[in-house]
Amino acid sequence: MMMTRHFMRILPIAACLSVSLTLGVALWPAAALAQPSRAEAMQALAGVEWTLETDAITALGDGAEQTLMAIADDDSLLNVYRIRALMALKLFQTSDVADYLESRLAVWSNDALSRRTMESFSAGFAQTYPQRVASALTPYLANGNPHLRITAARALRSLNTAQARVAVNAYLSDRAQSWEIEALQNE
Repeated sequence: MMMTRHFMRILPIAACLSVSLTLGVALWPAAALAQPSRAEAMQALAGVEWTLETDAITALGDGAEQTLMAIADDDSLLNVYRIRALMALKLFQTSDVADYLESRLAVWSNDALSRRTMESFSAGFAQTYPQRVASALTPYLANGNPHLRITAARALRSLNTAQARVAVNAYLSDRAQSWEIEALQNE
């Protein structure tokens, strides 16, 4: 008898769950559904011959940029996933993503992450924040790493600002007859 009463209390809940799952209705708040799962994002970033596919990344839905930022920041992941997450962030042209990419330029100790951050920042925000991109990337023209200098120069050269033109011209004049000039011209 006691078991029957307990079962009778659970039965309406179980029936409600069954109906809601059958109809595809979630019982938890919509905010929990807003951000794609890490597994979904990792699947969109996976593959041996991966290329950035806009449809696959935007299909992740609302909050995808937050998930991609978390992946890029996760030191426990292989850098290939972190780099791909950074590359995908250029598709999300929001001020939050711009702030994130700009802040990460100074933080990364890994040159590959720094280069991809520069590329995503300039590709994603050259039209909306050209001065901001130029200001953030100009100091990298004097960096000790030639690969970072070349990446910054390429990004700055694509901007249509006086600051970027002056910075790239100064960089080029300092490196006459350098392999960096060839690398910049052979992109």
